[in-house]
Amino acid sequence: MGKERRAIEQSLSLLVKSSIIVFLGVAFSKIVTYLYRIYIFRFFGPEEYGLFSLSLSIISIVVTLSALGFSEGIIRYISIYRKNKNFKKIKAIYLWSIFLSGILSVLAGLLVLVFAPSIANGFFHNDKLVLYLRIFSICVPFLVIGNLWLSLLRSFERIGAYSFLVNVVQNGSKLAALIIFSLIGLRATAVPFSFLLGTMLIFVLSYSYSKRFVRLIVSSGTKSRKIEREGLSSYLHYCWPIIFLTVVNSLFMWADSFVIGYYMDVSSVGYYSVAFSIVALFGIGADIFMQLFFPLIAREYGQGNRKLTEETSKQVTKWIFIINLPLFILIVLFPGAIINLLFGKESLIAVAPLRILAIGGFFSSILVLQTTLLSIKGKSRLILFNLLSTTLLNTILNIILVPRFGLLGAASATSFIWILLTVVVAFQVRNYFSFIPLRRKLIRIFAAAGIASVVLFWLKQYIPITLVSMILLSFFFGIFYLLLVFLLRGMDSYDLQIMNNMKKKLISFVRRAPSKKEETN
Repeated sequence: MGKERRAIEQSLSLLVKSSIIVFLGVAFSKIVTYLYRIYIFRFFGPEEYGLFSLSLSIISIVVTLSALGFSEGIIRYISIYRKNKNFKKIKAIYLWSIFLSGILSVLAGLLVLVFAPSIANGFFHNDKLVLYLRIFSICVPFLVIGNLWLSLLRSFERIGAYSFLVNVVQNGSKLAALIIFSLIGLRATAVPFSFLLGTMLIFVLSYSYSKRFVRLIVSSGTKSRKIEREGLSSYLHYCWPIIFLTVVNSLFMWADSFVIGYYMDVSSVGYYSVAFSIVALFGIGADIFMQLFFPLIAREYGQGNRKLTEETSKQVTKWIFIINLPLFILIVLFPGAIINLLFGKESLIAVAPLRILAIGGFFSSILVLQTTLLSIKGKSRLILFNLLSTTLLNTILNIILVPRFGLLGAASATSFIWILLTVVVAFQVRNYFSFIPLRRKLIRIFAAAGIASVVLFWLKQYIPITLVSMILLSFFFGIFYLLLVFLLRGMDSYDLQIMNNMKKKLISFVRRAPSKKEETN
């Protein structure tokens, strides 16, 4: 039991250690992403923002189709084969993935380039969308191959490099390019060209960072036809449902925007995207831990460490809720202030949709972890069925509600589907793993958030909401909430042990620093 507990603590400590690196990257990424989107909305208007959102959604579907599910498959299979040091199978998987997805992505990009006028005018009734789609079509092969190299970094657990490239370089380069292009007068093409430049840069750097592993894989051993056939058969059997899964997932995420674009106009898509982009903040909690969670749990579960899988999953779920609860309360209490602060008064039409989306977004914040567990179990077809059925239902609800209730209808449909899918997947995880990734300590954490929100609501009535007061109230709320979590014993022994280890390392680092300085002197 002691050995098992030490293994769990070691895995959790590794997740926390990597999460600190990832957190810095994710925090930078979110800030820069919001600056990028805010810049588009404020300086180019809601229509341009809507064009950007629609183009991004269309290209996301094309990219996921072209990727053939290999990005996810590489993470799972290379993580498992590395444990057994089976580099021959890794080599077969990698080479076939690059070859097949490379050819398909080039063809897909050409199709978007050719049919851009038909998509823009025939479905969304907006000729300005043609330029966006044509420029975005160039990005398709670079995005597909670049994502394979990024997956390679994750499978070799190089989370720091992965986080730096995806969160810092990719988003930072887009923002810098957008500002430069707009300043030199490329107003009509500034947004799509900034996206293209960021894509090209991440393509080059992702290979630069992963080429050491590429060389290791390509030079590993001689080919064995039997091993290659066996490895590829299992790999493709896992990946083929993901081809549809990733497409359906993209449709699930963008169905409401497509329906709004069809029944309303591009500007309405822009307003709705304002609310959706703020709700996307709930993904921070999952982003911090999930980049290492997948390869770590895939490896340990493959070795039969069931208890470690259960305890790690429950602990990560609790951490996600601890992060997202105060964010949910702030969005519900101050939606107008947050929207006005980020996107300006013109976008306040998104206040009501934001509140509704926040409810579903909060519940679905653990959906990535639950789906990852099903993926590790090899239930990719079940995941596909989940998303296919909920996407169909979401689309039907949007078609019914959007013409009658506009943005509120889209938000209500999507929020309901998020909650439904989260509950269904939780029971599926219970069926296949014999546990639901929730701890009883969550009751105390919710109680802490409830008390803190009552105090915040009371203060809200007496303090005028300005930028300064909003920041101060948020800071006070966060400190008070965390204090209550500790006072109500929302932390368990794993949390305390990890914090104690981090404290010891910090003290040790501080004590070593002066001695090193003295040595140099």
